[in-house]
Amino acid sequence: MVGDSSTTFVLLLSLAFLVVLIASANVANLNLARLATRSQELAIREAVGAQPSRIARQLLTESMLFALVGGVLGLLIAYPGLGLLSRFAQRYTPLAAEIQMDGSMLLFSLGIALFTGLLSGSAAAFTRRDINKSLKEGGDKVTASTSGKRKREVLLAVQFALSFVILTASALIVLSLYRLNNEDPGYDPSQVLVTGMSLNFTNYTTPQQTRDFGTRLLQEVRAISGVELAGISAETPLDGAVLGPVPFDIEGRTLADAALRPTAKPTVISEDYLDVMNISLQKGRAFTADDDQDALPVILINRSFEARFFPEGSSLGQRISTNNGQSWNTIIGVVENIRSVDLNQEEGDTIYTTFRQTPNGNIDLFVRSSGNLEQLGEQITHIVHGIDSQQAVDSVRTMEEVKSEWLQAPRLIASLIGLFGILALVVTLSGVIGVVSYNVSQRLREVGIHMAIGATPRHVVRMFLKQGMQIFATGLVGGVLLMAFIAPSLAALLYKTSSLNPVVYGVIAVVLTLVVLLAMFVPARRAGNLNPTAALRNE
Repeated sequence: MVGDSSTTFVLLLSLAFLVVLIASANVANLNLARLATRSQELAIREAVGAQPSRIARQLLTESMLFALVGGVLGLLIAYPGLGLLSRFAQRYTPLAAEIQMDGSMLLFSLGIALFTGLLSGSAAAFTRRDINKSLKEGGDKVTASTSGKRKREVLLAVQFALSFVILTASALIVLSLYRLNNEDPGYDPSQVLVTGMSLNFTNYTTPQQTRDFGTRLLQEVRAISGVELAGISAETPLDGAVLGPVPFDIEGRTLADAALRPTAKPTVISEDYLDVMNISLQKGRAFTADDDQDALPVILINRSFEARFFPEGSSLGQRISTNNGQSWNTIIGVVENIRSVDLNQEEGDTIYTTFRQTPNGNIDLFVRSSGNLEQLGEQITHIVHGIDSQQAVDSVRTMEEVKSEWLQAPRLIASLIGLFGILALVVTLSGVIGVVSYNVSQRLREVGIHMAIGATPRHVVRMFLKQGMQIFATGLVGGVLLMAFIAPSLAALLYKTSSLNPVVYGVIAVVLTLVVLLAMFVPARRAGNLNPTAALRNE
């Protein structure tokens, strides 16, 4: 779908794995909170002879059972959601129909469920307990141990760090896609219709037959009302099908080893093609109708070609041969580089030959018109069949559609990464609310005492927010350091966007800070609204 996609798919799987880690850290936090309320129960078990390893196995078993139930629920959501995913991906690739649930997918889901159960249950399972202290305290008056509190803070900081990484990666990818989408390809695709066809080789066996078909096609299409310009090329930019590179010789530059001859990408175009596509002519002149089979063989080169082989800028009038010196083509002009293969890079050295002198059976007709392009496509198809009733028209598209099709894969990747970012943020915020709410519930007596001796609700809210934001600041610093480590790998997927873009990092940090602050404010405000008398009586 995207050519050498190993880096892309590794990134997607890595971000998915980070979401799993965030969810596991979230559940681990909940397990630690649940463990605090069960400390007396577990202490009694140890007091009557249960080994700590046996209790650890029990807690791990409970965690893995929860994870397996979650995995089953996930599959129940994923199976009907598969159709939605396929329909979503169909906008970008015909391979979407191959997405399906199979045995390997079920085994993978089972493995992920067991892995997350083990990961999220380990923190609680291997927590050391003070039996004497736990037995002295009532089950409903348990105060979390310092080690348990520290573990929850660390897990929460890990969630913040991983969320920052996913959100930053998402923002960088989306920014890169925006710049790629707005990149100037070196031509103007607006209001250009391209009709692709491959001439039937049984009917067009000679260059003259191919030349006659193309010449008549251009004449009749240019006569259509509303058509401003029409031209022919052997390839469509960004369509993926390009002619292979050809070796060439420059007159007066004899190489001792013919195998070392330089190569360039050949392209066959007709007169007016450059005008149709608004490709800039840098110097010299373009092809005209007078450059036919009886005229002097001429070619155009692009700016990249001239810069490499004629750095002094004296390319006009030089001669090039692509058939071992049997014939020589004179350079009559230099055109601007365009992005014909990929939007993210300019094409390399290119040689343009004229359709009238080197006709090619791959005919892509480009028409610029201010009229309705859909109706124009029907008219052009009718003209083709009028010239040759057996000639098939392979495709009728606008150049905007061609560009959009090329962008489908980057858009799909950006959409998936954006969804991972949203999911990571939701899971993290749920963890924030859960942890802060638990802290409030465990510190009712402390809050009641503070308020009884004069603390205002604002002071209580500020106390919880300060403690929560200190954890967030630690996680944010960790996320920045982790992102700096990941950045070099991410750079390969970005276009004109630095993987260490300080503006993106700053915006994500500010947005994440505001969202987390809002998430912490809800349970903190609830603590500030407590009645001190009721809080102390409850304790």
